[in-house]
Amino acid sequence: MAQRGGSVSAIVRFGDDVLSPLIPLGGADLIIAFEPVEMYRSLSFAKAATKIISDISPVVPMSVTSGGGEYPSISDLIGSVRKSGLNVLAFDATALAKIAGSSMAGNSVLLGAAAEAGFLPLSKEYLLATLVDILPARHREMNLRAFELGAEAAKNP
Repeated sequence: MAQRGGSVSAIVRFGDDVLSPLIPLGGADLIIAFEPVEMYRSLSFAKAATKIISDISPVVPMSVTSGGGEYPSISDLIGSVRKSGLNVLAFDATALAKIAGSSMAGNSVLLGAAAEAGFLPLSKEYLLATLVDILPARHREMNLRAFELGAEAAKNP
């Protein structure tokens, strides 16, 4: 878990030929980023066929808010990744999560976008059923709505 403004990264691997929990550099099939700079930082894991989904809502670090640095242009970050030929789906997932009921539902927004875009080897229906199974009842409706908002965003980037 991130503390004091640090970043968090998680790796999920599954499939028949997975022999390690770590993804080698240049080995990711999909990168889901909750923040544009973190998307940019994760590019060492990308290969030519990697698909990227990124929230464009920045989480500005303390070093920038205190005047010790400058946050890069989001359009420049995303533009440079697109120029490299990678498939990038970038949108304001945080705003959609807030529409769904809480900015904490950003993960469901991004998951919905990944499902709709066909970036995962799991069907949208399977992922929705899994969310229904694992989410506490009090969070279920909000996260399902967030998932659907993400799916809509993927249809209309």
